[in-house]
Amino acid sequence: MSALLTRDLDAAKRFYRDAFGWNSETFSPGGGEVTLFRLPGFVGGEPQQPVPRDVAAAKAAQLGGSVVTPPHDVPGFRRCVLADPQGAVFSLSQLVGFN
Repeated sequence: MSALLTRDLDAAKRFYRDAFGWNSETFSPGGGEVTLFRLPGFVGGEPQQPVPRDVAAAKAAQLGGSVVTPPHDVPGFRRCVLADPQGAVFSLSQLVGFN
């Protein structure tokens, strides 16, 4: 689980929706309001990722984010590090080479 602290929630919702197809929903655990970002229909497990990692890196940059570390291979994974338009850094990883 990750947390995003932002001064512009509407901009964050647009960026993550447009870059990765994530929906946002608001809920109130323990009285505080929290926004959750996730793929449509995701409830756990490994849903199909609608945006390949290399495409996600390019799309994030087009939408005002930046590529901190370009997509690269490490044993067992294809990985990149991105930042959203407000500078929040996050990584994307995809298992590779497993059938």
